[in-house]
This record gives sequence, C-alpha cells and structure tokens, in this order.
Amino acid sequence: MKEKWKSSIKIYQKVDIILQDMTSSRSFIQDFEEDQLMIGPPVQNGIERLLEKGAKYTILLYGEERVYTLETEIVHRTQDDLPMYTLRVNRCLGELQRRQHVRAIVNLPVHYVAMLNDVKEIEKQMVHSESLDLFKLQDCDICDGWILNLSASGVCLSIEEKIDAGQSVVLRFELEDHTLTLIGDICYRELRMQSGKTGYTYGISFSGLKPSFEDRIIRYVFAKIRQNRQYDL
Repeated sequence: MKEKWKSSIKIYQKVDIILQDMTSSRSFIQDFEEDQLMIGPPVQNGIERLLEKGAKYTILLYGEERVYTLETEIVHRTQDDLPMYTLRVNRCLGELQRRQHVRAIVNLPVHYVAMLNDVKEIEKQMVHSESLDLFKLQDCDICDGWILNLSASGVCLSIEEKIDAGQSVVLRFELEDHTLTLIGDICYRELRMQSGKTGYTYGISFSGLKPSFEDRIIRYVFAKIRQNRQYDL
C-alpha cells in the first residue's frame, strides 16, 4: 500500500528543512520519484543555506490536511549556479493534522492585552490585514508574560495578572525573527505561587489563526521538540 505522505506530494509543494542548528529553512519540491524528492536551494531569512551531500536532515512536508515529518539524506547535489538537491526519504517519522495539538516546551517572552473590543470584528480585520496592529485597538495597558509551551492550536501563558476564563487576549511574540500578533481565548486558569508571589498560568486557544502563521509555528515546534530531546527536556 502506498504510504500516505507519497500521495500528498505535488510539484512546487513547500517543505521545511530542519538544520543542524535547529533552525529551519524553506524550499519547494521540483520533482519526485519513489522515495526521492528533488528540491531547490533552501532559503532562510533571504539567505541560501547549503546542504551537505551525505548529511541527514529532518524535513516537514506540508500536505493539504496533514504535515509529515520525514527523515531524509542528501544523495545528490548539482554543481550549477542554482544548486538542486536530491533527498532520499529513509522513513516517515510521523504525521499530524494541521490543527493537531503537538506542543513544545519553550520559554518565550510575550506582550499581551486583555480584549476590550468586539472580538468578531477584530477577527474580520485580522483576515484582511497582515499589517493590522491589534494593540492599537485595545484601550488598556500592554503587559508582559512568558509562553511556557506552544502549539499551532494555542499556548500556555504565565503571567501575574488575573484574567477571567472565557475572556480573549491579544498576544505578540517573536518567532524565528518574525513578530506574530495573535488572538486567543482563555480555556483554563491555574493559580501558582513562586518565591512568595502569586501568579497564574492560562491555557490559550488561538482564534482565527492564519495558515502562514500556523505553518511557521508548526515548523518551530518540530525544531524545538527535536532540540529538547537532545537535552532530555
């Protein structure tokens, strides 16, 4: 029976290559056959990253419904001005639905505000404007906190402020040199005590997440999970 990841392959389909430093670079499939993928030069922040022949790389293959994690090896590299790489797929390490709850332990600083305006109206503006500054729509102070774990469906947020369950928040944080501004709904709240101080952790579920943001979070999560395993976190 044909493996599911093979059925999802298309020409010019995007893939992310997890590099040795646990960051990711983006490329696109130029051709494929059996267990081999031909990709163009991977690019990271506008800079081409060279891959070594014989080296093994974990890649993320983005299907329409699922994301596949593949263990690959560079078996050929052209010597042209625009290098092309042939990757042999050794095995599929796993798959997930694009909205599945796969989380990574992180420690990311975040700015946030509690929602005061109509959420539905703001979500409409988010869909139609990449540059919309949601913070300017909020008539309250910007507060600081920490993201303790992250997935494409939400975060665990650690802050000192008490916010009611069911309320929405706007989160802004940095991810791979990009600033993400997202809306989330509070699913649960837990009281915590640390060094004699009261604080709270919240489960936040993202609302109206753009596909481009979802892809960015997914590849960051996979790279972070791999990094955490190296350090047994």
